[in-house]
Formats: sequence, structure tokens, C-alpha cells
Amino acid sequence: MAAFEALALYKSNEIMPSFDADEIEMAGFEASDILLVRDHPLMVISGEKYQFVYDFLPQYLKAFYLAKRIRRVEMTYGNEMWELMAQEANGKGHVLDHLGALLDADAIDDIGSFYRKIPRDKLEARSFAFHLIQSFLDRISTGIKDRTLTLFSLIEGKDFRNKRVVKSLYVVGRLDRLDLSDIIFEGCTFMDVNFSKCDANAGTVFNRCKFAGELDFSGSDEQGWSDVSLVDPVLVPPANLVWSSIRQAAADSGSDEVEDAMRLALGKFWRHGRLKATLSKKDWHRGSLGHTVYCKSILAAMLKVGVLEGIHISGVAEGGYNFSRKALPDLQRFMDNRQLTGQLREVYERLLGR
Repeated sequence: MAAFEALALYKSNEIMPSFDADEIEMAGFEASDILLVRDHPLMVISGEKYQFVYDFLPQYLKAFYLAKRIRRVEMTYGNEMWELMAQEANGKGHVLDHLGALLDADAIDDIGSFYRKIPRDKLEARSFAFHLIQSFLDRISTGIKDRTLTLFSLIEGKDFRNKRVVKSLYVVGRLDRLDLSDIIFEGCTFMDVNFSKCDANAGTVFNRCKFAGELDFSGSDEQGWSDVSLVDPVLVPPANLVWSSIRQAAADSGSDEVEDAMRLALGKFWRHGRLKATLSKKDWHRGSLGHTVYCKSILAAMLKVGVLEGIHISGVAEGGYNFSRKALPDLQRFMDNRQLTGQLREVYERLLGR
């Protein structure tokens, strides 16, 4: 089994990896046994390449490998483990799902101990373990306050109950059903985070914390979030725009912020260096743009200038918007080099009230 685990880890970034005979031997099979692998129930051979017989096996074997280390059956930690966890740092993936089946509900204390042993520089691995704890808390029917207390006590240790301080947390993805009221976060990083159904209040403090990428507060009380304290924050677009809206900052707070908002809006029509000509009205309001103070004003300015026009989309009751091909060169210059020319310069001037 250890040899099959080694194969799954050897090409851990591939969904359905294949191996040649040399790679099979490197995984730990004796040279004399390689021919026998052809008839093993876990493997299949196509030409000169070996593969796992079922699609789920590589992910299951990787989860099995992690489960042993979380349960402290095997304590050897290597770079392959950190890389494996980093691949699902956002809390989405088959390895995380399989771990839920491989570990009993009573493994949650082991997961907390495992989290605290992860080196501080293994940020993505820490995010993976954070989501693993959250997934196990989903099995326990507790209120939002108990859920929060258990989560951060596992991460910070028992001192959290008295100090209510969280240090150096690194999360990519979703924080779900947590009461962050009266908690101090110090030196934490939140990447593409959705604070889903999370409470906050004036006692919630983010001290020297970084927010980057998409930021969402779906199902959360935005009034509570408008009262939180941000002390020396690092706000990377588009997270800065969402915070401006939540904290009710003025829409004309600065030219840099207007450019950030335009990049967020225009990104809806720009995919992998090519124009996406149409967009439904619902899609315009989704994502970070829908949570900013600029959502309606940018749309109004683009429609007024003629960068966008309202259209009927087959099968979409509310209709949508079409991006003017005349403005395509302006779009490309802005997305590539942040140059404001032509019609997009006019949109920008309107947003600044000039």
C-alpha cells in the first residue's frame, strides 16, 4: 500500500496520472514484481504506461496518506505532504472529501494538534487544515458561538478562550457560520475569502491583516461588519473596494480606487486575453463588484457613454449587456497596461465627476 501511496504522491497534481516501469520501481516495487503489477486489482496498463484502475484512487490514496499522519500513526512529514495540502488550500477538492470518510468525528482533536504542528511558512497547508477543521465541525450540531470557540481553540490552543486573539491565520476560501464578535486578528491573511453567515461587531479587530482578491459577506449582517476596526490593513484589489462599501466610504474616494473598480467591472468582459462580448444582468451584480459602491455607477456610466448596451439574451429572462466592439482596443490597453483611452477614459472621467 505504501508503494501505491508513493505513486499517487509522485504526481499529486495530476487527476489521473500514468507511470512508466522506472517510476513504478522508484515507488518501492521490487524489479521482479513490476510485471505482477500488470495484474494487480488497483492498476491497469495501457501500452507501456500504468494507471490506477479507478479515477478516485489517486485522490483516495493521497487522503489515506494524510489520514495516517493526522492520526499520528506515521509522523514523517515531507515536502510532498505540504504540496499535497497546498493543492486544496481553498477547501475544495476530493482529498478533503475523502478525509471526511477516513477520519472519525472524534479525530477533531488530532486535527487541531496537526494544525498547530504545521510550520508557519507552510501557508497553504495551514489553510487546508483550517478547512478540514471546519468540515468536521459541520458534523457537530452546535450553535455559532460554540462552533467558533471550538475552531479557534483548536487552532490557537486553550488560551483562546480567555484572550480571544488569533495570530497569523492564513485562509483561502470560505469561513462559514462563525461569530467573530470581540475577536482580535493579528497578522492574518485572507485570500479570496467569503465570510459566509459570519457575525462581527465593534469589538472585532483586524490588526495588520491582509485582504486580497475576492471578498464576500454572503448571508452576513453587513451592519455589524461596518463597525469592525481595521488597523494598518493591507487591502489588495478588489478587496479594498468591498471594504469601502461595507464601511460606507464615499464613492469618490480616489482615482486609484475608481481604476480598481473599473478593472473589476471590465474583467467580466475579459477572459484569458479575449473579449467576452455579452453578460447577463444577474452576472453583472455577482461577485465582488456587486458588493461595492461602484456597481451601479459604473454600469450607468458605461451605458451612457455607449461602452455597453442593453440586449435580449435567448433563455435569459432579465436580458443582459453587450460590450461595444468599438471600445475593444481601449479594453485591451486597460487590461494589459492600465491605460485609460477613448471611451473608457470618458467612463473614468464621469466616475470622478469631471
